[in-house]
Amino acid sequence: MNPGEVAKSDQPACEDRNLEQHPLLSRGQDRQDKGKNELSRPTCVMVSIALLMYVSVVMMVVLQKALFETPTAKGPFSQFVFMGFLTALARLPLCVIAFVHQLRIDQSVGKVLVAVVSYGYTIRMLVAVLMCYYFLESVGFMLIPATLMLLLRCLNMPLTALIRFFVLGKSLTVWQMFLLLVITSGVWAGVALQHHSPERFPHQPGSWSAASMGVLCGVAVISLCGIQYVLEEKSCNREGIPPIMVIGIEGVFVFVGSVFVLIASHVTGLEDFWDTYHMVRNHAVLPILMAGYSVFNCTYSWAAINVTVVCGSTTRAIVRGTAVYGVWIMQVIIFLCSGGQRGEAWHSSDSIMSLGSMAVASSGTIVFSLL
Repeated sequence: MNPGEVAKSDQPACEDRNLEQHPLLSRGQDRQDKGKNELSRPTCVMVSIALLMYVSVVMMVVLQKALFETPTAKGPFSQFVFMGFLTALARLPLCVIAFVHQLRIDQSVGKVLVAVVSYGYTIRMLVAVLMCYYFLESVGFMLIPATLMLLLRCLNMPLTALIRFFVLGKSLTVWQMFLLLVITSGVWAGVALQHHSPERFPHQPGSWSAASMGVLCGVAVISLCGIQYVLEEKSCNREGIPPIMVIGIEGVFVFVGSVFVLIASHVTGLEDFWDTYHMVRNHAVLPILMAGYSVFNCTYSWAAINVTVVCGSTTRAIVRGTAVYGVWIMQVIIFLCSGGQRGEAWHSSDSIMSLGSMAVASSGTIVFSLL
């Protein structure tokens, strides 16, 4: 039995094994012939990356909610377009790391530029999907409450598995599909129960047509999100593009696109840039929250692409979807620590039901990972 076969038979944590090609696992893979105990390092690395992704996305969402709920002289800080720009800005360090990584390989700036252009052309569809995803997500948050958007995002898990089947031919067993539906139902119930958290968003739908448009944007967002995950897996595992280069190129295009959207929003009056600037400049808490959000956003982007490469896009969707419970727990803790000024209160009936839905989703996730 060769090392690749050992990895496939003894690594139950992910539904798609690509251990030999992943740089973080290569050293442990090379030593597998020394004994079965050597498999502990790749397993620990996979679990560590997934845990890092989970913690990062939880903190990122918590800080984002804190930003939107922070009061300023002009009301709550509900600058959605600027937050899209900040999200793109947070990924720029990954662009620099990707460039330096490729420079160490090619030893020439010219060759690096050629490689970047070549990779960029290869993942052009992925970049287009990502740009549409960020745009529609911003529109959706303006038209419908954030809780409803999170509720719709629960469909991302089965949709990603379905898209993965059609694009990559990676099918799931009947039990895995059943567990995927169980996980999705558990997360859906958990999000639906989180209606006690105050949402102070001024961009509420003024008519059924606006609300319907927001729901359509939400459905489009979860579809594009699944396509993004699968295309990233395809780019790294089948086309051989380094994961750091994939997110680096994505970061460049998303940043350029976010700058254009920021300018267009300012010109059309949708969001005044100078109002945002004065809000941040004259506030003591907003810069700290933004710095924390940027750090966790950057960390999440790196961890998520590695989870996609090592474990597959479906596993990434599950980790991302079940993070809603981490967000809920953090919101309850924040509520208790802030004296009820922020976060979400503990309500006996609904909170106990949330714990039940969390148990359903968590147990389904554990069993799914073992199949």
